[in-house]
Amino acid sequence: MNAVNEIAKYNEVKHLQQALQDNPNDIESQIKLVAMVKDPDRKRKLLGHILFLDPTNQAAREMLLEMEPGRINGSQPQPLMQPAASVSTSTSIPSAKDPGALVSRYSILPRMLVYLLLALSVYFMGVAIRDWQVLLFFGVCFLLLFIPTWFVSAVVEVDAAGIKLFRLFRIYRREVSWNEIESIKPTPMGQGMKLNTADGNSITISSQIGNYPAIAEILRRIRPGLFDLEGNGSSSGAKIFQKKFFAKYILPFFSIMFSLVFLGMIVAAQIVPAIFVGIVLFLLWRAALNATHTVKLEGNKLFRKSLRREQELTAQQIRKISMVTMRSYRGVARHLIQIELINYNTFTLAGFPEGNEIMIGFLRNWWDKYQNT
Repeated sequence: MNAVNEIAKYNEVKHLQQALQDNPNDIESQIKLVAMVKDPDRKRKLLGHILFLDPTNQAAREMLLEMEPGRINGSQPQPLMQPAASVSTSTSIPSAKDPGALVSRYSILPRMLVYLLLALSVYFMGVAIRDWQVLLFFGVCFLLLFIPTWFVSAVVEVDAAGIKLFRLFRIYRREVSWNEIESIKPTPMGQGMKLNTADGNSITISSQIGNYPAIAEILRRIRPGLFDLEGNGSSSGAKIFQKKFFAKYILPFFSIMFSLVFLGMIVAAQIVPAIFVGIVLFLLWRAALNATHTVKLEGNKLFRKSLRREQELTAQQIRKISMVTMRSYRGVARHLIQIELINYNTFTLAGFPEGNEIMIGFLRNWWDKYQNT
């Protein structure tokens, strides 16, 4: 019987670890994993990371209180992440080895591929040292490989002091403290976020970095003022997100094109190809009609519009707002905002010009404000 329990526990741990790989910001799975871990040091690290992401998490506080009564004053534990107003700007920055620090990199496959090509170019340059033409060719390849190396060598460290970015094996370094961040903007290609400071410095974080949703959530928790509904052009605190013309109508355009192809196949009596095109056409039209193109936050209500319908939701009707990651077969990450309702229906948001990082910050701030009112 004990063996069966151990196997079941092992399977549960593997399931939780997989869930955390898909969504490192899933605090509920982290709490369950902590309850199953026996090693005190490992348990303490996990609890520290949970409180780093959610300093107000009561379950993590109580677990940490049982393990280390001296670490928490009374029943109110001190969060590992300080508020933005009290963040120190001194050079005494906590080490990335601390439980409260979050270190993120590109996934291992693109890094190993680029580094392997870099090493091969160096090897062939050494072999062709006497042939200047071959040497020149591989020398150019070596220099060109610095472009992908610049991106995949990025390391982002997030701790109580701020955010640090390293590239080219830590030769390049840039950092910014939490209270220096003045604004956040999406990158031109919509593949990350750019954090700007008042003195003109900036840090660009790629959305392909691991733990990217967690970094965006930590930024929102420490600097909620960057996503304040007030002062956005409306005294009532309303905020409107709206897709641009191309993003709004690209799916309907392709749906119409496929509809014409489908009709042509029907007229030509090409039944079998028409069946496959019909299936694709059905999926396209469903996506085109249900894709949200406008979101408005006003008071405790969220209004969303699609070509098919307009829906009105209150904050109390929403169970969860999170950023989920989907990866293609090539390992390219795509981040979507997922909103789960209390009836367990879900819908996703993506493609808005403000960027998912900014949009989810406003949505979470709005939801935190009204969900219990």
